[in-house]
Amino acid sequence: LSIDRTTPYVKIRWLIFAALATGFVARIVILKRFYVVTYILGIYLLNLFVGYISPPLGPDGIPDLPAGDREEDRPFERRLYEMKFWRAAVLSICISFLCTLWNGADIPVYWEAMAVYFALVLIWTSTQQYRLMRQYGYCPCAFRNSKKRYDKKKGKPRRDDDVEMAALVQNDLKANESSSTPSSRKA
Repeated sequence: LSIDRTTPYVKIRWLIFAALATGFVARIVILKRFYVVTYILGIYLLNLFVGYISPPLGPDGIPDLPAGDREEDRPFERRLYEMKFWRAAVLSICISFLCTLWNGADIPVYWEAMAVYFALVLIWTSTQQYRLMRQYGYCPCAFRNSKKRYDKKKGKPRRDDDVEMAALVQNDLKANESSSTPSSRKA
């Protein structure tokens, strides 16, 4: 079984990840142990996610993004591709699950402090990522490769299909006006 064969089945892959993650969390809740393993898994998954939503860095450490209107339109490139993100996330959950089978990985800690610290790291990382996205003007969540266009009257984003349809209607109206104008002058 080759993992590369699962590439087109994105939803199924992420459902497998969700099932593994739910099973791992259920095991931790039932055992009420292995909080350090869970914390390390959470930090690793956060690191993977940041790599997934970040663009690759250029040689000077600045995100490699199009330089403006002069550069060609290209889709958002990720530092960590979705398939590699999924593969690393599933592998890390499997390894973490195996760690819960070994009592040596159960290090006694005050889990509430670790949960608060993880929340702080999550908030700090999220704000840093948001600041970088604002600073360099990229959005990894764009589902369409095209630019947004706005309706002049309503100020709402329009789909490209609507823009193309509006252009066709305007062209038809102009054609009808130009064809009706000479006949009205003759009368």
